[in-house]
Amino acid sequence: KPLLDPEESITAMQVVGKDMAIGTSLGNIQQYRMATKSKTVPKRDSIDSSSTSMYVTDGGVSHQKNINDFETVSETKKSQLPVPSYEPDPPQLSIEPHVLTTHYPYNDSTPHSIFNSYVLQNEPRSSSVVDEMGKPNPYSFGILTNSVVKQSSKRLLSKQLLDLIASQENKDDFLISLPTAKLQLDLGLHNETQLPNSNKLLHGNKFSSVCYNTEADPRKKDKRNHRGKKFGQDGQLPQRYICKNRPLNSRFSAFDFAKLNDTIYPGWDYVGPNSYACPVLLLLFFVPEIRNAMLHSQLRNIDFVIAGKKTGKADSLLCTELGFLFHQINCLASHAMVYPKPPGDKQDPCRTILGAFVPSNFLSLFMTMPEASALALLDGNPAATEVERRPEAFYRFLLHHLDKELNASSSSKRQGSGRNPKQKSNKMNLIDSLYGMDAVSMNEFLNKRAGSPSITVTRSNTVDLAYDAFISKGEESLSLPSFGELLRFSLCKDVPLRAWCDTTKSFETVVQRKIVTSLPTIMSLSCACAGVNGEDRLPVWRKTEDTHDHWLPERIEVEIEDDGNVITRQLRGKEWEEFRGEGLPEAITKKVKEATVGLEKGKRHARYQLEAILTFVNVDGIDCKDERGGHHVLHLRVPKSHRRENLLSQLEVTKKHLSAMSDSDFQRHLTLITDVTPQDLEKRIKLVEQKLEQCDDGESTDEWVLFNGPNVSSTVIEDALAFHVSFKEPCIITYRQIDDNEEVKTFTPPIVDIPSGIITSPRQPDISGMCDLVAFDAEFVQVQHENSILTATGSKMVLREGRNALGRMSLIDCRTGRTIIDDHVLPREPIVDYLTRFSGIKPTDLNPKTSPHNLISSKHAYLKMRYLVDRGCIFVGHGLISDFLTVNIFVPPSQIIDTTDIFHLERRRLISLRFLVNYLLGKDMQQDVHDSIEDSIAARLLYMKALELKEQGIFDKVLHEIYDCGQRIDWKVGEL
Repeated sequence: KPLLDPEESITAMQVVGKDMAIGTSLGNIQQYRMATKSKTVPKRDSIDSSSTSMYVTDGGVSHQKNINDFETVSETKKSQLPVPSYEPDPPQLSIEPHVLTTHYPYNDSTPHSIFNSYVLQNEPRSSSVVDEMGKPNPYSFGILTNSVVKQSSKRLLSKQLLDLIASQENKDDFLISLPTAKLQLDLGLHNETQLPNSNKLLHGNKFSSVCYNTEADPRKKDKRNHRGKKFGQDGQLPQRYICKNRPLNSRFSAFDFAKLNDTIYPGWDYVGPNSYACPVLLLLFFVPEIRNAMLHSQLRNIDFVIAGKKTGKADSLLCTELGFLFHQINCLASHAMVYPKPPGDKQDPCRTILGAFVPSNFLSLFMTMPEASALALLDGNPAATEVERRPEAFYRFLLHHLDKELNASSSSKRQGSGRNPKQKSNKMNLIDSLYGMDAVSMNEFLNKRAGSPSITVTRSNTVDLAYDAFISKGEESLSLPSFGELLRFSLCKDVPLRAWCDTTKSFETVVQRKIVTSLPTIMSLSCACAGVNGEDRLPVWRKTEDTHDHWLPERIEVEIEDDGNVITRQLRGKEWEEFRGEGLPEAITKKVKEATVGLEKGKRHARYQLEAILTFVNVDGIDCKDERGGHHVLHLRVPKSHRRENLLSQLEVTKKHLSAMSDSDFQRHLTLITDVTPQDLEKRIKLVEQKLEQCDDGESTDEWVLFNGPNVSSTVIEDALAFHVSFKEPCIITYRQIDDNEEVKTFTPPIVDIPSGIITSPRQPDISGMCDLVAFDAEFVQVQHENSILTATGSKMVLREGRNALGRMSLIDCRTGRTIIDDHVLPREPIVDYLTRFSGIKPTDLNPKTSPHNLISSKHAYLKMRYLVDRGCIFVGHGLISDFLTVNIFVPPSQIIDTTDIFHLERRRLISLRFLVNYLLGKDMQQDVHDSIEDSIAARLLYMKALELKEQGIFDKVLHEIYDCGQRIDWKVGEL
């Protein structure tokens, strides 16, 4: 029994797992913890001692007691034991029904359960939001949910009981009472027999199967595949929606992305600033016209780069950086079958292994753009839109900016927002041809004395869904619309407002109208209902039809009549449901026609198919320990043609690598895939060919894929359409026009050859005759500090990773030892730490006015590396994966020779470059600071030493000796 003062009473109680907290009327809080076994509680007639449980204080009044006095700790087993058959434990609490009555006589002679010690002495108030007077209740925990927040870990309810609950009229109540007669229980008792506690009978072998599913083992519920589910229930987050990012400060090369991806499409791995942009970038990648245009834009303004002009123009193009990013995504997919053999015998050597793309270079450019800061799109901006809805603003910005960049060379391009829509350019630009739609905006005062309405003609790339006519205001209750009705109002909307009129010198009622007059190829809908500011609009999306599963339709149809009225239709089952509206007034129709005279009439009748849904997953209130707040995910319809294109590229790359293995020089190189045999590659080729045959099968269709960071999974369209679950909040919806053949255009990825002029300069030798083997090293500067804290145990917890940028790169010809490239690189972002003690880079080295070195831009450095990668050069270095990650370039594993992996034993620590050089070469290095030329030379010499040891047959022996020596001297170089 809690220790209370004479005037003190219990007002609240919360139980979570083994912990219980009690709040009192005097503001005190007592904490208790359950002990599984007790040697101090006397046995009672109504309780089995083997199942006795009690709460002991972990704080508060009885702080002197320790939980360890009551618990028995089992010894740790050295070997894993088989899981025993599942038998539900007896109930921890056996509650007497009459205990909960108002005047329950409490005395020692009354048989009672341990729950009697915690009978509330005040009326509980946790189930009410307001009190009897209608005022907010300060003791409330909020509205009670109508479903179980967390399922029991002990047992699962039977189907019979669930069906019985579903048949009740009061099934939405928090607590449902079911007569035992409806369970058809044969208790085997006479009517005169008193049943002191009927709850106990439910745990007997005879009756437990009535209320519980005895065949299900809840211990395995976390291992079940949730991908078969259509959606998650309230309080549960399906596994495919849980964000399992790479742990902060962990090695990119050591993380197994393949275990999170069962498709042939890469996800993203980026948790830095403005990470909300990643799904938007992937959304554009799967638009074939945009993907093709961005890949073609990789060499835009390259003449400025080769000439070394510091105008800034060469680095200011988003379309170029987006092309580099799309090239990275394509390479990740095409090299999915050319990878090192997985460790261990249990791993399938033929499984598809995909990495994850990192848009660091693109976002670095985006964060330095004045427009992004002015539009408050950047993290940390006090005026920034809430992150839940920021992808919508970024999507609009990106379409507008790409539209401007792709048509910068056109002399007849439209200029700014004030362009005359009646003047059509000679060359229709790409973004406008896909997303552009004309609309007439009109402001009309209802008071005729206020003057004639103002009319403007605009062109936009997105449709903002308007909920004004469907949101309840005050006590007015409005019926929730169908999607077709909401879309019709958004395409032809009129909203009454109060505005100042200069003519009448007073506030007048004005009707704002926006009427779409042409239809786009891709209709992008900005949902405007994610986050806190969209809570009043979410009920529209939560609506479910009586005869259909989902509110959002897969196919819609839009028609613009001659009088300007918009008609929408949505497919329900096999029938089209039409939404026509009341039509436009004749005077409005006349003005719309006058405003659009001379304009080229676009398409006015189109049928659309759902292509993509970008959603915010809100984990607040969800049992998700991995994160707080939420994250964005992307559902995409991947066309059959794109899947076939990916498989063909995989087949081509794998066959090319198989043929290269016959070259003796190639076999001699110790690349990351040296352990892969030709037989392994042949098996992988056969597997890809089988997938191609299935793809070419006439019965195969488009597939739906869920992109959730590095977590990528195949799904179904029902999963994408489901918004009646509490954790999904829509952001961007895209529909695409379909013709009679219902096929989307396909494009062959362009072959972009980086010109050789990018690699040469007046200060560098010509490398046209260089060998294929080059030693590489890079030094970095920091553009964002790491944010970390110390935990109670003294360990460091990283809250935000530090971000580095390329500051210097050096390449050595492994055949001649000649320096090929030694450039200092000027980052786009401001430098917060030059890391001179590690990199050797000083502030004067990266100052264009004072630098004595060959100083180039980040884009120039990328293109130099890209030229060598595309040429097929093999890179030798120490810790190359992290270097390439910072450069933000994809290098195939067959072109990487990393001495970190060569001199490494499985499940042992990595050895530093300095230790290896001292031990194997008898030389010291990095005595003061790091130098990329010195590190490149050292990596080259180590590789040559490894080849020598391999040829002598003593490599494994020497490697074990290195580890033994390192452990003996605690890896201290000074003691070698």
